[in-house]
Amino acid sequence: MTARFEYRVFHQDLNVLKEYLLNHYESKGEKKSQEAYLLDKDVDGLNIKIRNHQLDVKRLKSLESGFEQWEPFYKKRFPIHSKHINGFFKKQLVQPDTSISEAALNNIIKTDAHMKYVHLYKKRFLFELEDVQAEFVKLQIANKTFHTVALESSNLQELQKAVHDIGIDTFLNTSYYSFLKSVCLPIKK
Repeated sequence: MTARFEYRVFHQDLNVLKEYLLNHYESKGEKKSQEAYLLDKDVDGLNIKIRNHQLDVKRLKSLESGFEQWEPFYKKRFPIHSKHINGFFKKQLVQPDTSISEAALNNIIKTDAHMKYVHLYKKRFLFELEDVQAEFVKLQIANKTFHTVALESSNLQELQKAVHDIGIDTFLNTSYYSFLKSVCLPIKK
């Protein structure tokens, strides 16, 4: 999979954007998933999640004109070798030269004050228009519901036009990882 530019917004109600997508984009179906994001106050530029017992890591490759370009970096089913886990989090969470299960990693993260294992449920509605993929997601985190709309493409110019046309360029572009950190790992002053 290649690196793609993304523009994502979050809000409690983005149904008007869902209607826009339904009326202007081709529907590509619906997907439901349960996922866990591994958050660390000391890590930026990585999006680390677990879906279907598989660790999935994307890294921020570049930032151009407010658009983030994310690159798939690592994808592997558990158990995961310690060199990868320790490398992603820039600290020794797991003993060297060992492998770790998903449950064991969850338990380790629960004991670290700077980290959080965030479970969430996604109901994704997928769309496409030429070189641009879009999604409207109903996101459930604990007892809170949020909406997110994302547009992505490997073609930055097409994406910029689509973001302007749908009208989300007035919203702050925020990655999943940044949004979840702001909601689940607020910085205490």
